[in-house]
Amino acid sequence: MKFKRKQTKKVYKKGKAKESKQFPSIYRIIPEKLNRDETVFFVGFVVILAAILIISLDLYSNFIKQKILIDEKTKVLNEIAFWESEVRTHPKFRDAYFNLALLSFQLKNIDESRNNLDKSLEFDPNFEEGRELEKLLSNF
Repeated sequence: MKFKRKQTKKVYKKGKAKESKQFPSIYRIIPEKLNRDETVFFVGFVVILAAILIISLDLYSNFIKQKILIDEKTKVLNEIAFWESEVRTHPKFRDAYFNLALLSFQLKNIDESRNNLDKSLEFDPNFEEGRELEKLLSNF
């Protein structure tokens, strides 16, 4: 028995052509809005640039102030090291203890400043500048 192949015909129904809806392109919308709101865009852009400029100038000034403070502190610490070496070589040198007291006071080391001032006043109780510093230290 032989089988015959039957070929079926595909039948396509004719339909209505769909209307193509074009979606608005975002690239068309942005320039249209910019043309309408050009002044608002420009003002906003200028405000943002001004804010960036102000913040950067403030950061730069803070950086400069911080650098100056670090340089001053380094200078004071170097002077303290010098006067401490003088105290080791000349243990009864009144001015060395007084300068150590002043430098410690600048660094807000009140206890160390009082100790150095007391040693300075032991060697010269009539030391006027030492008495003035003693009055300042009594306020702390």
